[in-house]
Amino acid sequence: MLFRSPPQVRKLLERIQSFEITKIQICREPVQGFVNKLMDLISLGKFSELKARYGYDNMFHLFALLTLRDTVRNLDLQIRVEKNHVIDITDKFKVGDKARVMQISDIPKGLTLQTFLNNALQRMGKSYWMYDAFTNNCQVYIDGLLKYNGLLTDELHEFIFQDVSAMEKELSPVKIG
Repeated sequence: MLFRSPPQVRKLLERIQSFEITKIQICREPVQGFVNKLMDLISLGKFSELKARYGYDNMFHLFALLTLRDTVRNLDLQIRVEKNHVIDITDKFKVGDKARVMQISDIPKGLTLQTFLNNALQRMGKSYWMYDAFTNNCQVYIDGLLKYNGLLTDELHEFIFQDVSAMEKELSPVKIG
């Protein structure tokens, strides 16, 4: 299923892929300070300038918290699913105190983690794996997971997306031609 994921993710998925999803929460938290500093360093300070110009106090990182039901052992397990430079799925995580959360209702009965991930993988194709800070990031990944499982609403889409396309154009290298 996720052969391109890090070994620890593949090992966890082998154990839990057949577990049923009983709860989904979409979370967004401000990007950590060191990421902002790195972006400023790379862009020679333009990143912070553009954030201010476009009215962004914070840039956000998106992830999903899934509660899974192991029906054999009659136990629940919570995992964090996200896209950084790779797809990351873990059962060892913290959620920051500045995180905002939206609950998803009406999860189809019997939806397993494997089906949830595969539905998105089949529809997103290669973009499922690729990462770009502006065009194929955590927002696109979470939006795709929900969309291709019939769970995306307009309200969730608005919560997920921070339109940074104008910033991307200004941060892109100047093209000659």
